[in-house]
Amino acid sequence: MARNNKLLIIIIAVFSLIICLLELSKGYTFEWDQADDAAKVFSIIQLQKPLLIGPRVANDNGFFIGPYHYYFLLPFYLLTRGDPLAGVYALLFVNVLTPIIYFLLAKKIFNQKIALLSALILPLCLGKICWNIMYAPLISITAFYICYQAINKRFSFPLAMLFAAFVANVHLVPASLTPIIILSFLLAKNKPKTKEIILGLLLFCLPFLPLIIFDLRHNFLNLNKLLQMLFGHSDQNTLTYGYIWLRSFWRSLNIIGLFPVLLERLFFLLILIIFPFFITGRKNKILVIVWLLLPLAALSQYKGTVSEYYYGMLTSLLPLFLAYLVFKSKRPILFIVPLVFLILFSILKISQLPRSLITLNDKKAVVDYLVNQKKDQPFNLSYETGLGFDFGFDYLFNYRGNPPKNVDNAHLYTLFLNSHYPPQSNIVFQKSIYLLVRR
Repeated sequence: MARNNKLLIIIIAVFSLIICLLELSKGYTFEWDQADDAAKVFSIIQLQKPLLIGPRVANDNGFFIGPYHYYFLLPFYLLTRGDPLAGVYALLFVNVLTPIIYFLLAKKIFNQKIALLSALILPLCLGKICWNIMYAPLISITAFYICYQAINKRFSFPLAMLFAAFVANVHLVPASLTPIIILSFLLAKNKPKTKEIILGLLLFCLPFLPLIIFDLRHNFLNLNKLLQMLFGHSDQNTLTYGYIWLRSFWRSLNIIGLFPVLLERLFFLLILIIFPFFITGRKNKILVIVWLLLPLAALSQYKGTVSEYYYGMLTSLLPLFLAYLVFKSKRPILFIVPLVFLILFSILKISQLPRSLITLNDKKAVVDYLVNQKKDQPFNLSYETGLGFDFGFDYLFNYRGNPPKNVDNAHLYTLFLNSHYPPQSNIVFQKSIYLLVRR
């Protein structure tokens, strides 16, 4: 690797780390997804038994994807001995690695200038929560590189199919990449040979082996849930959910959160519309148009809640599309200068953001008080916090080795929010919005 490349990679890594640390300084959340991930990973450590299934998809009765997200988190939980801060370290690792890979692959697709600018914009767009959608930008740029190489040069079809199956097992969202990757090979001048196609199909099945073993052991439970979601009757009101996919797409265009909401959405919508007209090559134009339209077409058929992150494969490429258009203009400097100021202003805005309403440290403080107090051991705990505000406590108590006990001699405590608690309560501890009341 050239010395110039190494210097640029160091700059990108340091910049990404600063942005991520700055945002995490406002507080790291430990909600349902993070607590569930922690419990599953810690079960691998405690039971020394591998998991065959990963997070559940779509809803509480949905099917499961592969377990690879848990195995990525496993080294971080091993190093921290189960401390939920493992999620912070995993997030830092992903958020620093992603812009570096973005730069290296974007440079191979286009050129160094476009790659550098896109890699410096990207850290402002990355998520600040540790869960399996945090891989979306890394998956997206890798898939786009595979498709672009397949069309314009050459790429291994078996490796492409292995990648497509693997990322579909990380999160449901990248599953939309499989038909796009196949399309890119159909558009390629050097189409895969019969042996490559057969090997590709075999490798495509490989990442699904844990799920196949699970289904064989559980009477095809997961497959039945998948078929039920795809072909089962939906009780959702069509009038209510008919256009929720379009609303979610519109909201997903706030990738930086810097401009006034409407202005930023219109700006990035314009980028998506005009980019296919500027990229060179008819087949590349087809690739981009399909890449943009396929998620919209697929999610328009889903009669349920569609979250903004479902468009992650599309919005993750916006920094690349923007950088490409900047350097394809006649006078790039006219756009680069405002973008530099935009990045600096964004950093300033992040530094001035208020502290998160609830953080992992807040929950740890409540748990530590109850675990360490000597007056009422054993203790029991009830929650009067409303839905969602009690997430994560079960794992934290188990991690500390002293969970609440529902026995006769356990003294009862109740956790309230400071916005609503009984008057004249015996408040023994307060942290952020939490109030702990001794009964």
